[in-house]
Amino acid sequence: DDDEEEEIKIQRIIASRSETRKRWREICGKMNTSEVDNGSRWFQDAGDGNSDDDNVFEERFLVKWTNLSFLHCSWEGQDDLIAQVDNAKTYLTTFFRKSENGLLFDADERGDGEFFDPRYVQIERILEVVIDSEDDDEDEGTGTGSSSNNNKKNA
Repeated sequence: DDDEEEEIKIQRIIASRSETRKRWREICGKMNTSEVDNGSRWFQDAGDGNSDDDNVFEERFLVKWTNLSFLHCSWEGQDDLIAQVDNAKTYLTTFFRKSENGLLFDADERGDGEFFDPRYVQIERILEVVIDSEDDDEDEGTGTGSSSNNNKKNA
């Protein structure tokens, strides 16, 4: 089982931002990838949306994760980072030392992006295509219908 669960490592912290919990739900609700749900690598209590906590400010950090593209950056709280990631305090300290106005990259490095150069999320090349089809019509008559499914990766 150790091979299945890869260790989560921070590559760098890109930005910090302080928003109300209500605003964080709006921002993070749109951030969903195969690695990130509602803007985070970890389950976040969304609350009921009708509480006094909606107006409480929280600081979160935009994290670029090791071995993941910029598409999978996520907003994480300091407590979650420290609890879940080895050496998180070192990364936070480095970010505070190098950042200016809550941003790691200066305007030239960010290009037209808010936190990083938008070209970082453009696809340059496709390394592998995995076809996952419930319909085996294309395999009929070839004698490979059942064996070809065994060669497909589970997504």
